[in-house]
This record gives sequence, C-alpha cells and structure tokens, in this order.
Amino acid sequence: MSIGAEPSDKAVQPDSALAKDKTVLMPPKALILLVKNLKSTSAPVVVAIYQSQKNFPYIEGKIREYRFMPKGKVLRAKITDLDYGVYAISFYQDTNLSGKFDKNIFGLPKEAYAFSNNFKPKLKVPSFDDCKFTYDVTNFTVITDLIH
Repeated sequence: MSIGAEPSDKAVQPDSALAKDKTVLMPPKALILLVKNLKSTSAPVVVAIYQSQKNFPYIEGKIREYRFMPKGKVLRAKITDLDYGVYAISFYQDTNLSGKFDKNIFGLPKEAYAFSNNFKPKLKVPSFDDCKFTYDVTNFTVITDLIH
C-alpha cells in the first residue's frame, strides 16, 4: 500500500455482530405520542419526560418538556431528540394557558392530565415505577387518555 492510498472496502464495513444490533447502527425511531380525550382542540398539551424516581412527577424531576398543539380531539406528536432508554411521562392540557399545571386549594388538578402506561392514580401521586416504560426500536409508541 502506498502513502495516501484509500482504505480497503473491508475496513469500512460494519462488524457483522454490530450490523445485527439495530440500536447501534440506526438512529432512534421517533417516540410517538397519542393523547386522547382532550378537553380542548385549541389548548396545548404539555409533555414532561422523566428518567428516574427522583422528583417524579414534579417539575424539578423532568429532563425535558415539550408543548404540542392538538389538531382535533387527539394529539399525535413525535419526539425525535430522545435516546432509547427507560422513561416515564406526565401530560397535562394547559386549557387556561397559564403555563403551569393548575391545582385547586386542596392540591387537586384543575386541568386534564395523564401519565404514561395510561396509569390512573387513585389516592396518591403515581410513582416512577407505575408509569415507566422502555423506549427502544420495538417499543416507541405511548398512548394515554387525559383524565378530566
């Protein structure tokens, strides 16, 4: 081989073991969100992503937040900047456009909300484990219904 020669084709081919692992070679598929039972067709849906139990589902614990505008009674949205992993998601529809999740004087929600796994809390705030899911090449859709 002379100086400045191009590397052989073999040098740039992916390792056969890596070629079988789509999570290594392919960029992540978008995380698809379907949020049903919206209260309004014109109020944004706020989506908060969490990666651990610490401060879930409170604002201090989120790693990312998104605001999506619905087109009808179902929100269909894609998140394209999230790596594969284990997450939990909280949703609320900001119907009064306050920019925050409003609660009454007793701490009960005044706005429609939801959690991943379509978890419906009974008497207490859900845990990360209640709402966690694995986002990967075969599991990339989250479907939930807002609670009014």
